[in-house]
Amino acid sequence: MKGRKPVPTADLKVRGTFKKYRRQGEPEFDKTDATTAPEWLNDLATEEWVRIAPVLAAKSVLTEVDMSSMAGYCQNYAKAIMAEEMIEKDGMTVTGGSGGLKPHPAIAIANSAWDRCLKFAQDLGITPSSRSRLNIGNNERTTATGRAKFIRNG
Repeated sequence: MKGRKPVPTADLKVRGTFKKYRRQGEPEFDKTDATTAPEWLNDLATEEWVRIAPVLAAKSVLTEVDMSSMAGYCQNYAKAIMAEEMIEKDGMTVTGGSGGLKPHPAIAIANSAWDRCLKFAQDLGITPSSRSRLNIGNNERTTATGRAKFIRNG
């Protein structure tokens, strides 16, 4: 499909730009408390789940159908961290079959895992740019100082 990806309804509601007449017939999904990570996640992935999922659920960004995306994010995060630790331990290069140096295979694994992690993070509103589009910050208005008011008002 060409063009922009459609913005999910939950994201539009968080932004405050949801128009019901534009989204007729779109399914509604149950919210979740997201406290329990899937059992098949490894320890690092479960730690990331415990850190991120409750925050997203509290902001109404995470629903029941988003659990697989959240699990994919956490699993790829864990893979990237494990690959980075392997590179840290063994170094950036390894000895190849002919005796020459070649890049450590974990470099490709880490790069791939970070790329997939970033894609999941963007879809879930975890990155700063995607979070700013969702407007899920503290929702606190900043007051302008005297100088800022002068500059703004001329």
